[in-house]
Amino acid sequence: MISATHKMLTRWRLCQYWHRFLTDNTRRVIIGKTTQVRHGVPDSITLIMRSQGALVNSITVREATMADRPLVIQLAKRAARVHSRLEIGDTDDWLDGRPFLLAIARGRLWGFILCTLYHSQRALLRGVGLVDDWSMRAYLETLLPPTLDRLRSQHITSLVYIGNDRWLTDPLLRDWNFSIQNSVVTYTKKDLSIPTRGNQQVHVRPAQSGDFPALVALDGATFDPLWRNASQTFAHALENLPYFVVAELAGQTVGYLFSNRQENIGHLNRVAVHPDYQGLGIGARLLAEAIEFFRMEKVKVITLNTQKDNAVSQRLYRRLGFQPMGEEALVLKRDLAL
Repeated sequence: MISATHKMLTRWRLCQYWHRFLTDNTRRVIIGKTTQVRHGVPDSITLIMRSQGALVNSITVREATMADRPLVIQLAKRAARVHSRLEIGDTDDWLDGRPFLLAIARGRLWGFILCTLYHSQRALLRGVGLVDDWSMRAYLETLLPPTLDRLRSQHITSLVYIGNDRWLTDPLLRDWNFSIQNSVVTYTKKDLSIPTRGNQQVHVRPAQSGDFPALVALDGATFDPLWRNASQTFAHALENLPYFVVAELAGQTVGYLFSNRQENIGHLNRVAVHPDYQGLGIGARLLAEAIEFFRMEKVKVITLNTQKDNAVSQRLYRRLGFQPMGEEALVLKRDLAL
């Protein structure tokens, strides 16, 4: 689930011009909207707000640029309500995500929302943040509709959220047509022992760009549509992650694994084995090689996430010494036809 830049944008379907909108702590309503259009696509939207009849503020919604990086970092560090699934790369990579919208008023960043494409028709809600004195309702009504419009213009059919932030999941489920699809549990390994080395007949080598078609096909055979990666995902992983390998058996690509590291914590982003080759010790071999890599990197703990209902994978992780942390994140999805 990693970012990819999509340049083909069509005209937004404009939201209603006049609509009311209450914050939790002030009586403010949006009374109008102006747009600036570039190449047939709205470049920014300004929401004009009144309180008790007097003009008090206007919020401009626009795409983020590299110049906005300090503002986004500052908000992400200070705000109480921030959701981030930005494990790969630093903030420079965030700008690969589109849409990446900001809400700005009087030179102040009020909030941001970032989506990235992890499949040709699916996007992940990877970044959400808003200042403490802005209501969640106001934030969502300001930033989510233009985000959904931009995703539709890219022919994206669904938006996925993974997390356990009740301040975000509750309104998404209640007001924005998201539904629960699954849940994800976290496993951790605090010792770097390797109980089994897996199938030694399997050849494990560094991934190359030429592997992407085979990996996309492998994902299609292995995972439900919600979890399949696109070639852009693999390209971004190859460029940004410290560890990305494929497994071959009898000349066939039968699995892959890529991982990231943040200081002394290693994270297994993805482990996959083709269903025709499962049960042959390939997953154990991939995990053993990854643990060995983290050993050399002096990592202290390794984490991974997996679907709560994936009993087969969880048995493998336990066999390699991983233990559940007791943390669980909801997987929400909204069909963009709604």
